[in-house]
Amino acid sequence: MQESVQSSIDTAPVADALDIDHNIQQDVQEFLSLFFDFLSGCFEKSSNEKTKEVMNVFGGMYAYQTKCSTCGVLSRRGCKFQVLDFAIRGHSITLEEMFSAFLSEEQLVHPNKYFCENCNGLQNAKRWVTLCNAPEVLYVQALRYIYDPELMRKVKIHSIVDCPLGFRLMDIAVDDQGKCALDGELRAYDYRYILGCVLLHAGETADTGHYVSYVRDRN
Repeated sequence: MQESVQSSIDTAPVADALDIDHNIQQDVQEFLSLFFDFLSGCFEKSSNEKTKEVMNVFGGMYAYQTKCSTCGVLSRRGCKFQVLDFAIRGHSITLEEMFSAFLSEEQLVHPNKYFCENCNGLQNAKRWVTLCNAPEVLYVQALRYIYDPELMRKVKIHSIVDCPLGFRLMDIAVDDQGKCALDGELRAYDYRYILGCVLLHAGETADTGHYVSYVRDRN
């Protein structure tokens, strides 16, 4: 719509391509996951290398690092992402606080002990996340919908999320101890992001309402 004079666009072809039921409302979390999976599948089949590079614009990588508390051996597992999903805690939270919670150290103890291959058994461990590769376009998603086991349905979290108009990745990607959570290569680059778009859900529940987009003017 930004590149045309149309006031609306028929979304039916997109819904059909993603195999989405037109009569069921999709929340943005599910839709974005389906959309990126669809694009990734199309680009992987393409013989044009430039099309495959498109996903690198939106894709990054972080690593789960786990250290056994018994033997001290450190294991590392990489994970590619197109979207960073952040949990919402409290009545009000900032983007910096969500980053911090995502990157902070987690204690793996009973009943969630870590299987250490070096010890060949379940052990207490510490796990944390480091960012290895940052995308040119960073999508951050605040998880406003959670499943309530008592109500047996999704509920919406109405907490306020404060997002800055711009930030340096080095300043914001720190854990709850103030430690930078960027890999060595990432620290060499001064990644700066400017807020380009915010997608908001207007509605009281996860099953009603509609989405509103606020997009930065190019000028």
